[in-house]
Amino acid sequence: AEFDIEICFDVSLSKKLTDFKPNYRTGEISEKIARDGKLSQMYKIVSGILGKTFSSADIEILYSMHDYKLTPEVIAVMVEYFVGRGKATMRKLEKEAQKWAENGVDTVTKAKKHIKKREEFLSYAGNIKRIIGANERKLTSKELEFAAKWQAELKATPELIKQAYEITVNQTGKVSFNYMN
Repeated sequence: AEFDIEICFDVSLSKKLTDFKPNYRTGEISEKIARDGKLSQMYKIVSGILGKTFSSADIEILYSMHDYKLTPEVIAVMVEYFVGRGKATMRKLEKEAQKWAENGVDTVTKAKKHIKKREEFLSYAGNIKRIIGANERKLTSKELEFAAKWQAELKATPELIKQAYEITVNQTGKVSFNYMN
């Protein structure tokens, strides 16, 4: 189940980084990597995880993740996680790094909690898709908002969601998350 689930995480508008695009001078990143052992190690680790040699654009993207105030350790955890999920392009990783920074995921402990929460929601949303027979499509952002509410606030079990779905379809003849709610 691949969809953007960030609606289930609290992100303050004041923390949005999506408009922040660092601009670096030629050689600036190389100098910083040479001076910072952790940063240098991160490049080696991430290169190994991705199984590639970095282009100059890749080096800039990876450095921008560091500019979002993510530590080299958090970046490595994030990259390893998303490579395992098949989202391993540098652009996708950059977008995820922005989201992690916006959500305050700035330690390895927070990264592991964030991953756990994300995986739990992906599983929960996947169960909802199966229950309503929506395996061929992505859930809409509004449906994901309902799913996040049902999981976090209502603690609705799959059995309860199935019951709500059956009542909804019997009464309306169609799937309606508003009605199910």
